[in-house]
Amino acid sequence: MTNTFIDEYLPAEAQGLPCMSAPRFSTRITLAKSGDEARNRNWYSPLRRFSLPEAVGDQDTFEQVLTFWLNVGGPFATWPFRDPFEFASCALSEANVEPDYSPEDQELGTGNGVTTQWQLAKVRALGGASSGYSYTRTITMPILSTIEIAIDGYAPESVPVEQGGPYTVVSVTRPGGVVTITPPLQNGVVATWGGLFDTEVRFEADDSFDQVMHSFSTTGSAPLNFVEVRRC
Repeated sequence: MTNTFIDEYLPAEAQGLPCMSAPRFSTRITLAKSGDEARNRNWYSPLRRFSLPEAVGDQDTFEQVLTFWLNVGGPFATWPFRDPFEFASCALSEANVEPDYSPEDQELGTGNGVTTQWQLAKVRALGGASSGYSYTRTITMPILSTIEIAIDGYAPESVPVEQGGPYTVVSVTRPGGVVTITPPLQNGVVATWGGLFDTEVRFEADDSFDQVMHSFSTTGSAPLNFVEVRRC
């Protein structure tokens, strides 16, 4: 796949609520004559489909969306979208409202004395952390200005020398979500993170703008539909 990513957002007037955000898995279900089922989960992580039913509501927004569509080449290029229901390292108290996140929200990794690069991820556990049931979402589109790192509860530069500190967060990549910390974390030293992130998306198809044009010209408003893209 050609990774053509344009780090630009939809016009602000076309974002937010109402929004339908549906994570979809790919599951093959085979039903035997007896009624028994065999199920095969093709994907570990779902891909989301987004629908903004009231995204385009006036001529100015229509012009901005058209400009955006032409610049990303319809479904060709990917771009960032802030999912109103899933965009932070911690739980949301209200959709589309930025929560009070903390640098200790999510574990980044445990030091082994060698590793310097760590992947941002968010874990959702079912029935508590000790239940054994959890889902890990890899975060590849961090909003860099919001990312906060803690090492054993300290800011990286203030970690005591006996714990291998001070440490330096050299970089956080976008796209990618890879955090580089030097020197390597000592054995058992735990790094954590908090912050906000986007979802990488594209328009569904070359004819997606047909619906926008038809709806806007007949009713004065139009929806936008797009899908999440898994970064290779």
